[in-house]
Amino acid sequence: MSRPRRRLSRVTALYVGGAVLALWAAFPFLWMLSTSLKESSEVFASPPTLVPRRLTLGNFARLLTETNFATYFGNSLTVSFAAVVLTLGVSAVGAYGLTRFRFRDGRRSRRSSCSLTCSRRSWSSSPSTSS
Repeated sequence: MSRPRRRLSRVTALYVGGAVLALWAAFPFLWMLSTSLKESSEVFASPPTLVPRRLTLGNFARLLTETNFATYFGNSLTVSFAAVVLTLGVSAVGAYGLTRFRFRDGRRSRRSSCSLTCSRRSWSSSPSTSS
């Protein structure tokens, strides 16, 4: 196989793999959208279908009129915004401290200390194997 054909087959394989992964990731969102546009009887039908037989916006109307959706959504926005502001504040203070700290052997120590700090977080969030 010639070099350009090998490169073309590699690129094609990467794009096909990427498309499969994108569809795999998008499927739950498509299912959620499809379910929101179905009537109640069709949601629980067996076998399930991805494309609704009859489109309806009644579920959205019921969401906005019969529930406290605006309150719940506002609470979610408040908590999310507060978490972002607190995280940015703490991170900015830590980053400022790291930039002002004088390391003895230069950039290598700074880079490794940042890497260890990031990996420590992932280690602490992984489940423990000890009983």
